[in-house]
Amino acid sequence: MADSRGKRNKTQPSFSKTDVSDAAISAPSETLLSESAIEMTLRQAHEDFISTISHEFRTPLTSIKGFADTLLHYGAQLPEEEKRRFITIIKDQADRLIRLVENLLAVSKLGEKASFIADEARPVLLKPLLERVIQSVQAKAYSKTQLNRQFELVCKPQDMAVWANADQLEQVLLNLIDNASKYSSPETVVRVRASFKPCEAPGSNPSDVLIEVQDFGRGIPVDQLPRIFTKFYRVETPLSQEVEGTGLGLYIAQSLTQAMGGTLTVQSETDKGSTFTLTVPAATVEHQALFQKRRAASTQDVESSTRLQNPDDPDSLVNGVDD
Repeated sequence: MADSRGKRNKTQPSFSKTDVSDAAISAPSETLLSESAIEMTLRQAHEDFISTISHEFRTPLTSIKGFADTLLHYGAQLPEEEKRRFITIIKDQADRLIRLVENLLAVSKLGEKASFIADEARPVLLKPLLERVIQSVQAKAYSKTQLNRQFELVCKPQDMAVWANADQLEQVLLNLIDNASKYSSPETVVRVRASFKPCEAPGSNPSDVLIEVQDFGRGIPVDQLPRIFTKFYRVETPLSQEVEGTGLGLYIAQSLTQAMGGTLTVQSETDKGSTFTLTVPAATVEHQALFQKRRAASTQDVESSTRLQNPDDPDSLVNGVDD
């Protein structure tokens, strides 16, 4: 028995007290450090988010309160033209708050909307959509430099269609074209070009559409390009300080584009301008067939849900459901 115990002891590995202690605490310590680092990162991100939001809300709210107080206390002494100017400023700042809230809501729903955006894809004629977005941007006229902004639209072929969620694609294009208009230099043209992406295989049908939005503004510094699609980030140039924005437009545009199976990239050169390139799937024959099948199934679902048989009269049909 003693020999057998001795043999077992010889085959068992030996640990010093230090070795045992290190082995016992090494893995848990690494886990704790990792969890602590993650917690600190999340806390810092939350604090940065609160700080940014507070700043974005404080600026228009301070302006609204200041001009409202002036009207309240000295309105009777101010000329009508001055009072109208103050009221216009209050309205503009209120509109800015609304845009900020709408953008925040859009950001909060991006994750849950991703699958919905893909499911709602359908063939979308591109040229009418681009024309509608350009007209919308022209109507906004955020500043005097934009009042006579000229747009150049080239769409070849003119009947090209993309496979996308129409509403979300319109929002992406609105963000890109509106930015190009706001940040372009006076007396310059905003160019919007749409074309099929060249095929890699000769003789194959194009699978993607390229939409380029080009401005001739001050451009984006090279060191800031990697961050322009980040939430709340705004390019640090004198012009960006003059133009109102939330720093969410490009983040939303890229997120929606990715949800539609596309990409959004940018090329820019200081003092020459920027070109944003949106790549989205072209509407293929297969897409057309899928859309027709989906629409037929949807029609059948609607008909079956709205045409319910009256249990008291088997020969009659009633709309809706029983009360």
